[in-house]
Amino acid sequence: MEKIEAEPERAVYALSLAADLLRLAQEKMADSVFEEAVAFSRDSMRVAGSAVLFMDGLVASDLESSCAHIRKRHGDSIPVEEWRRVESLAKSNLVDAIGDVLGKRKARIEKNAKDALDAAERFLNATSTVVVG
Repeated sequence: MEKIEAEPERAVYALSLAADLLRLAQEKMADSVFEEAVAFSRDSMRVAGSAVLFMDGLVASDLESSCAHIRKRHGDSIPVEEWRRVESLAKSNLVDAIGDVLGKRKARIEKNAKDALDAAERFLNATSTVVVG
């Protein structure tokens, strides 16, 4: 974890980018491109998490230190466990995508995408509250 000066402008920009990534996830979900919906949901959460860190004057290089700081500083107001779960879904979807080529696991991939999208929406709402009030 690297300490920097709090950067509200950078945080707001990151939050805007996170919202754009969430919109892309929604589009991919609507187009039934589930693996990409999960990936964009995950990326939205990563950028939204960075926005919170920018507001707090920190830069992190990994998920665990980011989540630890957010949990310590903001408590349960930001659902960091959902972020961890979506990171895990993104990894498991790579394996499921291979199985999907074989005609299996499509329902699970779709459910993972829906779960990831819902989690990313909650995460973005919570981080928006912290960043912009």
